[in-house]
Amino acid sequence: MRHIQFLSHHSGQFVSHIKCRSSLGSLSAIVLALIAIPITLQASPVTYLSPDVTNISVAQLRQYYAWRSRMDWIRAPIHTRAELKKYLKATATTGSPLDSLSLDARKRFLSSIYFGPHGAGRFDFSDLQYLSTTQVYKILALFGEQSLAIDVTDGQIRIRSFQPVPKSGKLSTIQRKFNKYWNKVQVITAKPGRNVGQPISNLYDQLFALEQKPKLLAGVANGDLRLLFRAAGTAAFYTYDAKYARDMRIDFVLMEKHHFLAPSDYHEMYKAYIETRQFAMARNFYLTYPQKRLTPFPEYRDESGHASKSKPTILVVSTTRRELIRRPVDLDKSALVVILMDPNCHFCRDLNRELRSRPKLKKVLYSHVIWLAPPTTELEFDSLQAWDKAHPDQHVNIMYSSEGWPMSEVMGTPIFFFLSRGHLEAKHVGWLGKKDFSALEKGLEAIGLWK
Repeated sequence: MRHIQFLSHHSGQFVSHIKCRSSLGSLSAIVLALIAIPITLQASPVTYLSPDVTNISVAQLRQYYAWRSRMDWIRAPIHTRAELKKYLKATATTGSPLDSLSLDARKRFLSSIYFGPHGAGRFDFSDLQYLSTTQVYKILALFGEQSLAIDVTDGQIRIRSFQPVPKSGKLSTIQRKFNKYWNKVQVITAKPGRNVGQPISNLYDQLFALEQKPKLLAGVANGDLRLLFRAAGTAAFYTYDAKYARDMRIDFVLMEKHHFLAPSDYHEMYKAYIETRQFAMARNFYLTYPQKRLTPFPEYRDESGHASKSKPTILVVSTTRRELIRRPVDLDKSALVVILMDPNCHFCRDLNRELRSRPKLKKVLYSHVIWLAPPTTELEFDSLQAWDKAHPDQHVNIMYSSEGWPMSEVMGTPIFFFLSRGHLEAKHVGWLGKKDFSALEKGLEAIGLWK
């Protein structure tokens, strides 16, 4: 998301700084993109009223809420790693909002935070999403980022926590295994350009395969069930393997029986069915829980002729109906460029805009390109369909799976793959601006499209 903060005041003017960070959703990005009120700097006192959205402009609301965001940050007790250590020491006996997390969950959350020159800039919200809205708000307020609570709770006001009351003392076997799993997954996924699916699959099987048996799980505590559910969900996300969605289902059923499911659990189960291409299961799940605010699953039609795993296929996003159509892709061309992109990725939007300044390069690229979203993107059907309607020359479809493609080791956006007769000749990862044009030209040169 894009978060605007006013950082300094010089001669009656505010200087703004934009910092980007990832989050679980985009609601707060929408809020910050739609709102704010001018703050006039005067020597004399002024009477101030909260903004009335019926009488002021969007620009005014945007400035008002940006000012409030800046004030949240100023008043926060923690801006650096050193301040975090000082805060933890000072509140060790008096208590703090972090006490709503278990000891291991707190450690995972705090270790995920990146501190930059302007405070905390990155969080892993996985352990926060089961807390009440008030608990989430108070924790994020420690860092001046309470506005992100709307992302963590999907815009809902949750009265109760979906986590058991934290207890100090010895960790359970499952908690210890999950901590080991979580730490190693961070290491595995931190290295770009490698196939992370297989090592994560091996790690999960080593730690949890014997745990995920209905009879063995009958007496497992609810908190441990959720950790197993999260572990299987992580494996499903990185491997697209249906067996991990089946493990999730075992845990889901037990948590449902114990009345322990959080709103995010329904979303994660639904998402796992889609990621592992169990579309019939996904549609049935959506129809079973109509009150859980799940994204409606589109109609699905298979025109791939039951293609083998060695044959690459895509999901075509219909621009006339809410429908996904699976079709095969022919890679046996002398020159082909595959670009992974996501309309919600601002780097991808930057690429699309900056290509206009290079009409020759754009013409060559567009005449030999396939635009694809990574395999996990179909929950964003509406945004893809809207993009395709607005960009008929840049239709973005979805990889059905990574199987059959010669470049399955990387699935971020944007990434450029230059193929000749199905063989990967060159690739370029990311987009940082016009200086990357030379990399595109070299890639096109490698497949005979640029001199």
